[in-house]
Amino acid sequence: MKTTKKMYGVIGLVFMLVTGLMGCKREHMTLTTTSDVNITGYLDQYPEQFSLFSEIIKKSGSAGFLGAYGSYTIFAPTNDAVKSWLKDLNKTSVADIDANALKDLIKFHLISDTISTAKFTDGKLPLTEYGQFLLTGASNTGGITKYTVNRQSNILQANIRTGNGIIHVLDHVLIPASKTVAQLIADNSRYSIFTQALRATGLYDTLNTVNNVDTTRRFVTAIAQSDSALRVAGFTTYEQLRAKLSTKNNPKDHADSLWLFVAYHVLPGANYMADLVSAESFPTIAPNEVIVTKKTGQDVILNEVTFNDVTEAGVPLIRNFSDVSGRNGVLNDASKYFKIKVRNPEAVYYDLGDQPELRAQTSFFRQLGKAIDINTSGNKSLCAGITFQNPSATTTSNYVVDGSLTGTTFYTAYNDYLAIQLGQVASRHTWVQFKTPMLVKGKYKVWLCYRAQSSKAPNLQATMNAGTANEQTLPNIASMISYLDASGVSLSDPNSDNLMLAQGYKRYSYEQPNGTKNNAGRLLGVADITTTGYQTIRLTCVNGTYGAVSWLDMIHFIPIDQDQKSCRFKKTSTDAKICGY
Repeated sequence: MKTTKKMYGVIGLVFMLVTGLMGCKREHMTLTTTSDVNITGYLDQYPEQFSLFSEIIKKSGSAGFLGAYGSYTIFAPTNDAVKSWLKDLNKTSVADIDANALKDLIKFHLISDTISTAKFTDGKLPLTEYGQFLLTGASNTGGITKYTVNRQSNILQANIRTGNGIIHVLDHVLIPASKTVAQLIADNSRYSIFTQALRATGLYDTLNTVNNVDTTRRFVTAIAQSDSALRVAGFTTYEQLRAKLSTKNNPKDHADSLWLFVAYHVLPGANYMADLVSAESFPTIAPNEVIVTKKTGQDVILNEVTFNDVTEAGVPLIRNFSDVSGRNGVLNDASKYFKIKVRNPEAVYYDLGDQPELRAQTSFFRQLGKAIDINTSGNKSLCAGITFQNPSATTTSNYVVDGSLTGTTFYTAYNDYLAIQLGQVASRHTWVQFKTPMLVKGKYKVWLCYRAQSSKAPNLQATMNAGTANEQTLPNIASMISYLDASGVSLSDPNSDNLMLAQGYKRYSYEQPNGTKNNAGRLLGVADITTTGYQTIRLTCVNGTYGAVSWLDMIHFIPIDQDQKSCRFKKTSTDAKICGY
């Protein structure tokens, strides 16, 4: 018989007390343990609930391993659920079902890992033994959390722990997807124009392949465009779409804009909506093109980006038509027409102190004389766009605003800067990494703009996209004790700007007079950005234990064919950029 151990009784009591205080209870979600029986043994103990599912397990030949040592999660439908399933198949008993079909059914209800509801998200679980994903969802009504699986079944009882895994009890049998992603699109009249485009480009076959030998394409995601979304954009027929987009009159040509349009709507991997907000961008099968994603409230938004200080409206996914599982991936639905946006590289002047979390600190952000610790308690960064290397660092890094708009000590842009503790000692960070604004693919000269120290400050070297396939270490070293005259150029020379530029230095401060040298721009090297999107730049200390703080102001990314010194920045908190030099 099932027993509940005292330890679990105590845990359950604590759990109920805590959730009671929170005003939220979970229905049938308490952990249950058993007296050393495995999955099959537990199901056999409760024939009034599971006799039919036990019969399926035995006829499918699965009883051996489900009764032996292992780590499994099985979703077990009740007898009523199995009876309903048999009725849908016009069968009267489990004996009427082929053993191989039953084996596939067990595989679809089985994961080779122990997954409790604590690990559930509104997204996919690890791959089932059948080779398709299960999608879970959670809803809270009246303080009670209920879970669904594949939008087909509710979990009646969860987290039953046995000797070899966990059982979740279902009120319906789970049915695997029978169509490929291509078939899901083609069989839905909602996507008639997009279906024709898929066939014309040859990408229908990409979305129709099951068990692809290329493991990177085993699963695919399509973000389909409905006829109504295309109609709003001016396309009422496929012919109109082709006439507008097919630049080479050959949609199968990978250089044809129609092929690129469709390819931009296909992503490697099975990316449900929850997956799409787990990262900031996702590659498409269009070469070097990504889709940028974010979550706003309950909406998943594609390609909402800020470029040249202008935020471009994104494209929400339609939840009711998204997260549709196929045999080889998932179908999502975009609410509006979208395509690759052709952009030319533009200069990006990144003020390191301009972070969303700092802007939210209105009593500190660009307020005279204010400072705030950005390496907060628990040694985590206050800002999502700033990553510190050393979780054990005991020194403090700060966002700082100078106390005067007319002071001559710090000529920093917008009158603020970051004071970062960098050094090759345990109390400091060996590196600090920043997420950049969006950069269009192209080649950029990268400039670090800083306020120099008098002595004992580190030398820094930059790495773009560290730890990725696109990692690139820039060659030049920026010494935090190098003033403008480290270029060897006389600052009073009328031609000093051009002469400094040739030596890899530049003046970036608007107020800083010709004779002063505190703030400097140092060329770090040329970055080759291969994919449009957000990048990272890591500044690493490459020398010793120097103790002075690094005063970091800006990073400039300027296309190599554009003027590198035309813009300077004032101390004022707004409208600081002055160009034309």
